[in-house]
Amino acid sequence: MKVKEKPDFVSRKTYIDFLRIIAIAMVLFNHTAYTGYTLFEEKQQSPFYFLYISNSIYIKCAVPLFLMASGALLLHKNESYSDVLKRFFKFLFLLLAASIIDYLYKCFYLHNMAFSVHEFFTLIYAKPICTAMWYLYAYLAFILMLPFMRILAQNMDDRAFYWMFGLNLFINIIPILEELGTQGQLRINSNFTFFISKQFFLYPMIGYYIDRRIRKEQLKFGTVFLLLVIGSASVALCAYLTHWKCTYTGTWNGDKFETFFNRLIFLPATATFYAARYFFEKFPLGPTLSSIVSAIGRATFGVFLLEEICRLTTKPVFDHMNLHIPTIFACWLWVLSACTMGIIITLILKKFPLVSKVL
Repeated sequence: MKVKEKPDFVSRKTYIDFLRIIAIAMVLFNHTAYTGYTLFEEKQQSPFYFLYISNSIYIKCAVPLFLMASGALLLHKNESYSDVLKRFFKFLFLLLAASIIDYLYKCFYLHNMAFSVHEFFTLIYAKPICTAMWYLYAYLAFILMLPFMRILAQNMDDRAFYWMFGLNLFINIIPILEELGTQGQLRINSNFTFFISKQFFLYPMIGYYIDRRIRKEQLKFGTVFLLLVIGSASVALCAYLTHWKCTYTGTWNGDKFETFFNRLIFLPATATFYAARYFFEKFPLGPTLSSIVSAIGRATFGVFLLEEICRLTTKPVFDHMNLHIPTIFACWLWVLSACTMGIIITLILKKFPLVSKVL
């Protein structure tokens, strides 16, 4: 039986724009390597060591938050198949355009690639020109899956959503128990898996549920508090498990320290999304501040497309500030500088009619 949509939702949601701003900063921080993301490797004797690990784990909420926003904004729609294809080709165009810009930047500014049209199309077909572009490739697949996901989202009742969430918790606890019990020597059969655990399915569905199925009067501070406690505890647990595994293996590389980073990340991501909706709807911003947040939120996709260029260009901010303040703060100032640069460029580009239609 189809569950009716509630009519009390506005088209532009400030809390989603706010989450996009937070998420794009997380994306850039994720690409800071030893200056921020893996800083805990070099700071094992620091009193803030576990804080550094927790920070690096929590920023993994970036992709889940973006996908939750997409679920909230797209899964309630009833677009035709031609509309879905139009959306697909729009993002395909953006992928090509951003890849061209990034490729030319690497060829003629960084000089770490030799320009070749054949090589460009070979690269863009086989793998992303820029590491962060993997998201767009996956997002294109998500767009093509929208007709099926909408049928599921719009017809699932609350118990089905809870079942989906519970199964995801179950399938992510198993690897943790395997690590603790056998130090990773015993793995469950790979055929025992659920399609609902794939992030491009799970997170849009969670975003749709929180945004579309929970009415404003159902939002409770007690729920916010409980979710934030659970989310924080899951980050702390994964930080401890990361330290434990790296200590007993004696290896501090990506294959080891990222083992637990994404295992329970859906818990803090869900808590963040729910809390943002609660606070922004219970305590709405004024019109001016809302319009500023929305303008910046709309510009975050442009920041994502330009993130590598902005990040590399603003690296001197980190180099200078690292001489005067703790490294982690210098890194976050660098990230904020890169975000600001990307936002300014995007807002300027959006002044052009053709660009504003696709960006």
